[in-house]
Amino acid sequence: MKSKKGSQAVAWVLVTMIFLALVGAGFVVWKTGILTQESAVGEGTISQSIIQASEASKSGNIATIGVYVRNLANNDINTKIAVATYCVDDLGTMIIDSTASSTSAEITGKTSVGRTVTCYAFNTTVQTKTPTAIPITQEYTHIVVDAYLMSETGKILLYDDSLKTSTGNGTVNVTGVGASQTGTLQKLRVQNNNTDRMYPLGGIYFPTVSGTNISSIIADGSATLSGMSQTTTQIVESTLSTKVGTRTDNWENVFEVDSDSSKAGNQFLLMEENDYLETGIVSVSGDGDGCSGYADTITAKTFIKGYSRSTKAETILADVAETDADSSAVLLTDWALDSATGNGAPVVYCRN
Repeated sequence: MKSKKGSQAVAWVLVTMIFLALVGAGFVVWKTGILTQESAVGEGTISQSIIQASEASKSGNIATIGVYVRNLANNDINTKIAVATYCVDDLGTMIIDSTASSTSAEITGKTSVGRTVTCYAFNTTVQTKTPTAIPITQEYTHIVVDAYLMSETGKILLYDDSLKTSTGNGTVNVTGVGASQTGTLQKLRVQNNNTDRMYPLGGIYFPTVSGTNISSIIADGSATLSGMSQTTTQIVESTLSTKVGTRTDNWENVFEVDSDSSKAGNQFLLMEENDYLETGIVSVSGDGDGCSGYADTITAKTFIKGYSRSTKAETILADVAETDADSSAVLLTDWALDSATGNGAPVVYCRN
């Protein structure tokens, strides 16, 4: 017969071993943070679920957007400007339509939670730099639109083969333009010589002169840039038409800037203060009579591209050279070639 004391001793040893094993396991769990991690994951999942449920419950509720427009061309980019503002949601509904922004308070519009709203600001002297697109997840959303004041005038110069420019006293000639022959100018420069203003250069055109002997002027090819993040761009022959009365008889030798050849279409070039573009050779061809004396004059103009409000539908059009496809209004007055000092007469002549 076994002793009771022996049995009790064995029992105590077993209890002690089990206790020590439990303590050890607990220490391992505490040290590795298993319970803490599981708890944290659980809490995070619960919190995220609560947020998602809360947002889902708000979806479709009436929401208000408050909009400011700032001028990125200003040294203080947070300077607010007053300009016609447009906001459209992802269903195509125009929430704010041509309401002028304020320099002192937000303008507002109504939408719904769950929509995505894109805002623009533009008129004849202001353009949107980057449209602002924001998902509406709460019942009041603040939106800031990035825009800029445009340069209304600039500097355009034509250079002959000796790099004499078409400005100041005297004249610049493109020579050798006899019957069915071609002469050349060295280059054309377009410069934004304005402070705190930008210029969305869409392209260049060479207005024709009534009764001219010039059959074509060509400036397509690569161009060199100064002051911009990229160093070169492309000048391509344009197929754009125009409804603008002042351009109608001059819209034959038209070229667009293509600032990003990897994208479809031709993208405008945004020029900041003192930036300039220089084309390569400008070729001038004569017809069967060729240029004679000072009868044929050459000039150059630039036009912009930008955003505009369609008048056919509630939509915003991008990269347009007029205010929209069904309007004859110009976004901004075309820049013109610098003229001679004093009399303002044309300064570039075609001669045989």
